[in-house]
Amino acid sequence: MSLGAMGHLSDRVRSASYEHPRSTPFAPRTETDWNPTPALRRALIVVIVALGLGLILGRVDLLLVSMPLALGLAASLTRRPRRSPELRLLGMPETPLLEGGELRAEIEVSNPDEVEIVAVARPRVSQWIRLSHGGFRQAAVVPADGHASLPLTAVTRRWGLHRFGPIEVRALACDGLLRSRQLSVAKQTLTVYPRAALFDSRQSLPRAAGLAGVHHTRRPGDGGELAEVRRFQPGDRLRSIDWRVSLRQRELHVNATYSERDADVLILLDVLSEVGQPGQASSLDVTVRAAAAIAEHYTSQGDRVAMAEFGSKNRRLRAGGGRRHYALVQDWLTHVDPSRGEIRAAAERQLVSRKLPGSAAIIMLTPLLDPRSTSGLARLAQTGRPLVAVDTLPPGVRPTQQREWTQLAFRLWHLERDNTLNRLRALGVPVERWMGPGSLDHMLRQVALLDHVPKLARR
Repeated sequence: MSLGAMGHLSDRVRSASYEHPRSTPFAPRTETDWNPTPALRRALIVVIVALGLGLILGRVDLLLVSMPLALGLAASLTRRPRRSPELRLLGMPETPLLEGGELRAEIEVSNPDEVEIVAVARPRVSQWIRLSHGGFRQAAVVPADGHASLPLTAVTRRWGLHRFGPIEVRALACDGLLRSRQLSVAKQTLTVYPRAALFDSRQSLPRAAGLAGVHHTRRPGDGGELAEVRRFQPGDRLRSIDWRVSLRQRELHVNATYSERDADVLILLDVLSEVGQPGQASSLDVTVRAAAAIAEHYTSQGDRVAMAEFGSKNRRLRAGGGRRHYALVQDWLTHVDPSRGEIRAAAERQLVSRKLPGSAAIIMLTPLLDPRSTSGLARLAQTGRPLVAVDTLPPGVRPTQQREWTQLAFRLWHLERDNTLNRLRALGVPVERWMGPGSLDHMLRQVALLDHVPKLARR
């Protein structure tokens, strides 16, 4: 009988701590038939043919040649196994991995029989998981009434949900003349979080309207930026008195400051298309890693970050802050997938609907390859919300197929794309390429300046 279903494996393979490795239980031992291998069939054919010809033709030499082979087969098959081995999957991680993270696990093969066997494992994994042994079969000798381990070491190459398994295991016995039926570990899903790109920003967000934070506002309150020096009023704190000015004016004066508050940030991901060069990060990779970096930066300093997709699924993640919310952001990003269907008209209208917080700074990560992305940015700009567009098209992207008119068409496409970027800037949408640390500072400074200029907004 086959041991195909061997217990309940976790739906999500998790990483990190290996201090307490988890073992996956499998079904109890059962009696299993052992089948002859092709080597046994070939050896039997040679022995039967040689013996038959030797007897029929009276050839003693054929009998002498076939006898050692026949005796060897008989000796090997004298002790044949009666039970199939048992499997246990050990050391599976319990939290999601990061890109480039290492997975260390092992398959423990237990031999309940009194005959030594050889276990051969063949793991089948996603193309984005690189096994240390290159995906080839692994073998280990399992002693009688003992056990052996087959190590599984892999490195994750990309974020997302990846297939891990099934892992097929066969056992060989009697010098490779018998093999057990195929045992397998069921296919699992490995969750890999995107590794946040390097990012830092010293520019305050416009329209910070929270209670307390790090962003400078133009509202009076407790903060570090000086607003004015004014006369002392009832309720002013004594520590805010400017004694130098008070002595000169012979009247108490205090230093009034601007308040520092937290802000709302909406990170909008354009998932309408994905392009890139083989072996390099695609536009979607740049978008997801940049989103993880921006979310990590703002959630760590107390701001509220919300996520949204611009695509056929139209997924959203509510606003929140802190480490716990950033973990939710990472999990949300692992499910990002390029849109395969058409965008509903309701999804486009939702971009400019009142569901978007009016004070939130909107950061749209887009390769600017789809006309719907450009029109969506233009409609967002007309709402009067603080808006920044980050170009996530990887540098050096070129057509994969080269023909007679490819270079000319590529140059025309570049000119058209430059015109699109200039039209967006004319509408008041700062557009800059993603460059890591400091990528948003210049654009946020422009947004802060434009925020004080009167403008028409669509109602």
